[in-house]
Amino acid sequence: MHPMRIYLLLMAILLMACGNHSHSDKKIFRYNESSGITSLDPLKATNLSNIWAVQQVYEGLTMIDSVGKLQPLLADSWQVSDSMRTYSFQLKKNIFFHNDDCFKGKRKKFSAFDVVYSYERILGSSSKWVLQNIQMDSATGKPGIEIKDSFSITIHLNDPSATFPQMLAMPPCGIVPKEAVDFYGKDFRSHPVGTGPFVFYTWHENEKLIFHKNNAYHIPGIPLIDAISISFLKDKQTALLEFIRGKFDFISGIDAAYKDELLMGDGKLNPAYLNKINLTKQPYLNTEYLGIRLDSTSNTPLQNIHIRKALNYGLDRERLVKFIRNGVGVPGHYGIVPPVLFSKTPDAGYRYDKQKFEEEIKAAGYPDPNSVPAFRLSADVAYTDVCTYIINQWNELGLHVQLEILDRPTLKSEVAKGNLEFFRASWIADYPHAENYLSLFYGPLKSPAGPNYTHFQNATYDRMFKQSSSASNDSIYFLMDHWIMEQAPVIILYYDQVVHFTNKRVKNLPPHPMNYLDLRRVDIR
Repeated sequence: MHPMRIYLLLMAILLMACGNHSHSDKKIFRYNESSGITSLDPLKATNLSNIWAVQQVYEGLTMIDSVGKLQPLLADSWQVSDSMRTYSFQLKKNIFFHNDDCFKGKRKKFSAFDVVYSYERILGSSSKWVLQNIQMDSATGKPGIEIKDSFSITIHLNDPSATFPQMLAMPPCGIVPKEAVDFYGKDFRSHPVGTGPFVFYTWHENEKLIFHKNNAYHIPGIPLIDAISISFLKDKQTALLEFIRGKFDFISGIDAAYKDELLMGDGKLNPAYLNKINLTKQPYLNTEYLGIRLDSTSNTPLQNIHIRKALNYGLDRERLVKFIRNGVGVPGHYGIVPPVLFSKTPDAGYRYDKQKFEEEIKAAGYPDPNSVPAFRLSADVAYTDVCTYIINQWNELGLHVQLEILDRPTLKSEVAKGNLEFFRASWIADYPHAENYLSLFYGPLKSPAGPNYTHFQNATYDRMFKQSSSASNDSIYFLMDHWIMEQAPVIILYYDQVVHFTNKRVKNLPPHPMNYLDLRRVDIR
């Protein structure tokens, strides 16, 4: 018997002894969050586990739907003027915040004043980059947001932006009431109050988080379920067993702890679970890559553009996706921007080519791969299998590449500080547009000020990036993506896919291109 099957059998016996905790009279959507949740404040919704929880309670003026299209949410409509520098929003009326003690027994109606307060709060936080294009009054320090009336606001921007309404759909832009922030103070992180489809009920940290249905939600007829129950089992194999037993309704993504149990080598669901589980996949706006810091002062060979190109030609991405990812993902043969965001197939990028690999090694000034000085790739433990596979490919070609495994917080911190020369990273879209990916190479956003972790710097590129914000088509983004790949500060591994495993009783759970968890129309039967 497969070792995983033996483990699952033993754990089943143990868990059955613990009894059944179901509530058959209620429709409760249950899932596990092994990485934990650190805050229910929208300002801290910067990782997927926090985002999923926050988006059940909070809403922004706009939203990105399940096919990646921009839709109004708390806004009813908007108009743009002044060459995309001014946006005027009409807000929906008769939307109320959840009933809460902070309102002292009164119903609190959502209005323009809540939008201004929320945006000022963002601009005073570590998430200020989201709204940094809003004009600021030099005398008062206030943002350029005019309240026309309780349900009309006008926002003035410094630079033209075609993507500004998309940015307002980002999780940190969820609208919060000042009353709740003032009432709960530092405890606001654990007492969320929003306008969303679910209302906060209780949170025992590292044990259980529960949301109840918002019976007064402003979209009639939803949500359909009564509650959401989030557990925090750290052991992913135990969580897998609970899912298989029907105690959890949902697992997202693939993990080394369970991918070979649920998926076949071709990416299809293991036939053993066809009667219990549904599998859905769709493109995920997440580019997985290896980054190279270009301003290193060491003697690393990675500063040589030909070595960077050789590494790109020396990686067989198709085999990586097939054998390590069980067929989940699209080989990264193109640029940093996922191809689905372009209107035509990109011409940037690399494919495995041993001859070109050897040509680039020689162009770098080395007689053969064995003569290239050794260098090191840093990654976190979750990507040990992926990075080991990549390094083995390069070493088989004659290079000397070592792997350094760090815990995830350390890796993120060291990358942000610019302390690592060669590192694994990924970019999940903040909003579904090529601009967001190409910001990774914009000079003023060089880390730690922003997400330019490779420290790529080019004045012409920076001018193009600023001009692109008002572009009417994707031709300039297409050109910028090509330019970046010619300089090869990154090695694209693959474009991810959203993978959902759901219990057969779960209906209407749409996959989302940004892997958001929209439970408004989900039903359990």
